[in-house]
Amino acid sequence: MGKLTDKQGYICDMDGVIYHGDRLVEGTKEFVDWLKEKGKRFLFLTNSSAKSPKELKQKLSRMGIETALVLSGITKRADLELFPYQPDHVLNCVADIIRGN
Repeated sequence: MGKLTDKQGYICDMDGVIYHGDRLVEGTKEFVDWLKEKGKRFLFLTNSSAKSPKELKQKLSRMGIETALVLSGITKRADLELFPYQPDHVLNCVADIIRGN
C-alpha cells in the first residue's frame, strides 16, 4: 500500500475528524498546511445534510482552514459551481483520489 505520505490525494471527513463542534482537532491546521506545502490534492466531505457546502466552508474558514472543496450530504451539481474548478473537474478529482491517481 505504501506510506500514507506518498499519496497524491486525500479525502477528509469533517465532524469528529477535522473538528469537534466549533474546535479543530489537534494537528488539523498543521496537516492542512502540509497538504498545501506538498501540493497534495484534498477535499473535505461529510454525509451530514445539516449545512450546505458554503456554510461548511465558512465554518472551516472561521477555524483557520481555507479550502476550495467541501462536499456535504446536500451537495448538488449546481453547488459545485461555487468552487474555482469546473464541476466535471471536481467530480473527476474525487474519482482520481478514490482510485489513487
